[in-house]
Amino acid sequence: MNKIISNFMYQLIYQITIIILPIITIPIVSKNLGVEGLGVYNYVSSIVNYFVLFAGLGLANYGIREISIVRNNKKNLSKKFWELELFNIIIAISILFIYILFLILLNDRLFFLISGITLLATLFDISWFYYGIEDFKIISLINFIIKIISFLCILFFIKNTDGLRQELCVNGKNHSVG
Repeated sequence: MNKIISNFMYQLIYQITIIILPIITIPIVSKNLGVEGLGVYNYVSSIVNYFVLFAGLGLANYGIREISIVRNNKKNLSKKFWELELFNIIIAISILFIYILFLILLNDRLFFLISGITLLATLFDISWFYYGIEDFKIISLINFIIKIISFLCILFFIKNTDGLRQELCVNGKNHSVG
């Protein structure tokens, strides 16, 4: 019962964080990027998220179920983890390769390259394992730290649209930003 309460509290803190941080960051990003910058970000993000979706390929749900079945047997747990992780690596690298081919066809490669870090992160995401062994502390803490770092990066790096305006002009677009 104590573990259930502990897991609940960790998830509660994380869920509150992911509700509060956008309330703070959305006005900052909207003001600093302007309409055009926000449009570019949303466009690039939506396309990258399709690749992330394919890279995940349902591993989270399947992985949680499979790990929870063998979580009490250390040998089987290790074997199942590496089977699932090998599957994850093969799929993620394949999708990364397709993404790189996709990048060759684009003009705004820099935006897609930067957003592609999200796709690269799917290689290292083993949250399904921790959900399967019901260790919410590690998942919540890592996700909380990532959210805080992302928040700080937004505060420090998104000051105005000058960098975005310069990148759009370099790529031959004559849109006004901000």
